Amino acid sequence: MAFVLIGCFGVILWVINISSASLDAQQEKSEQRLLLSVTHEYAKDIANSVADYTTWNELFDYFEGSQDPAWARANLGPYITKTFGIDYVFAVTQSGSIVYRYSRILAAPLPSAQDRTILHHLAQLAFHQRGGVSGFVELQGVPCLAGASVIRKSSGNDISHFVLVEVRQFNRGFLSKLGHDYGIQQLRIERYSGDEFELPGPGGTQSLFGLTWRSAQSGQDLLHRVLPAMTAAGAFALLTLGGLAFLWWRIAEHTRASEARINQSELEASQIRVSAAEETSRSKSAFIANMSHELRTPLNAIIGFSELMLMEKSGTIGNPKHRSYVKAILDSGRHLLRIVNDILQVSRIEAGKYEPTIEIVSLGQAMHDCVRMVSVLAVARSITLDAPAVVPPLAAYADVQALHQILINVLSNAVKFSNEHSHIELACVSGAATHEIRIRDHGCGIPEATLKEIGRPFVQAEGVYSRKYQGTGLGLAISFLLAKSMDAAIEIDSSEGVGTEVTIRLPKALEANAAIPTTLRVA
Repeated sequence: MAFVLIGCFGVILWVINISSASLDAQQEKSEQRLLLSVTHEYAKDIANSVADYTTWNELFDYFEGSQDPAWARANLGPYITKTFGIDYVFAVTQSGSIVYRYSRILAAPLPSAQDRTILHHLAQLAFHQRGGVSGFVELQGVPCLAGASVIRKSSGNDISHFVLVEVRQFNRGFLSKLGHDYGIQQLRIERYSGDEFELPGPGGTQSLFGLTWRSAQSGQDLLHRVLPAMTAAGAFALLTLGGLAFLWWRIAEHTRASEARINQSELEASQIRVSAAEETSRSKSAFIANMSHELRTPLNAIIGFSELMLMEKSGTIGNPKHRSYVKAILDSGRHLLRIVNDILQVSRIEAGKYEPTIEIVSLGQAMHDCVRMVSVLAVARSITLDAPAVVPPLAAYADVQALHQILINVLSNAVKFSNEHSHIELACVSGAATHEIRIRDHGCGIPEATLKEIGRPFVQAEGVYSRKYQGTGLGLAISFLLAKSMDAAIEIDSSEGVGTEVTIRLPKALEANAAIPTTLRVA
């Protein structure tokens, strides 16, 4: 009887092991389907993006006619990389010549012979298919997702002799975020050898790369959880009846089936949520990008012609009232352009398309540069900026451009909402793991109810100063988002009618070798 029960116990373990292996195989197939959907969606997204952008009369005229560097800076490389999260932008002829190149990666090397061959192949595919093509290629020795499309006019059949190519790197940070978003562990991209999950190449060709990951192994986890209970049940069954072992096997089977159904349901729900979120994000990004582009073009014209009229390049303005009207048009155009840029920047950060460049930054130098830029506003309102004569040699990890934008936003708000003939105090303080920049004004302060909402877009303190100095409330929202992107923090302590103190905390880095003097007093 004991041998029969032991045999039954062994059979039960064997059945559970087979069931767990089947569950693991099913889960791995589900993960493959998810990755196939995600990678094809990325490829389709970049193909549609470059195809939509190249159907544009001004882009056609730029490459086929006179090439204006100012237009290119506003509408080509810098604009495309910031708006769509692209790393490289190329313009390639059908013969393979590179006539335009832009990279948001600092000190990026020139394209190698192999890179030029790949870009030439993309250009040929785009001319052949007469539409957007995309796929995974190797550029600069890094796996990348590339999209290419022939430049054409928005109406008619006029086709340019150039192809626009957009490239996004699939580096370790991007893969880590992708795996985190979809619950896939140890996601890596490697050379395709037959065992990996193959990534699609451009135009339906074979890619050089494949994805590998570690499957969740829910079946094995279930086996490990059930095994101790089954061992105890087997020992107990040796003292009782073999039917108890069968009962445990039934319980294990029921648990396995339930786990499989739950996992499948969660995976399907996750795929639906992912598709809906991606569609919403794409629609939002496309809308904001298109609207900002459509607004920037006429705004640049309004600002440019207003500046020419004020400089009296085309004739004098005899009537002083007319001159004031032109000045009002110029100021309003610049203000609206700043609002459009702020909205675009908030959208880009919230969409995860902003990647800070973290380096060691001298806080004293950063404070010195920003105080100098804001001093003109302070002088205009007879406000004194009090900074220490010598700042301690404090260094922090930060993105220089982002830190400057945060400091300028905070200092500008302090000047804007301070009383005339008052002063603003600045200080740098070192902590155990962070450095702090403190900015304190003695202005109108922030009501307690509004203070809880500060940092959200379009939120601004109410009161006499908000009515006198209009704003969108995006400055602090952008500052909070930029701080979060580089592991920094912003705290605001304010009392209505007394003043406001803003503390910016940044991760501590190696100390600078010498103190950097800042402006003692600007009045």
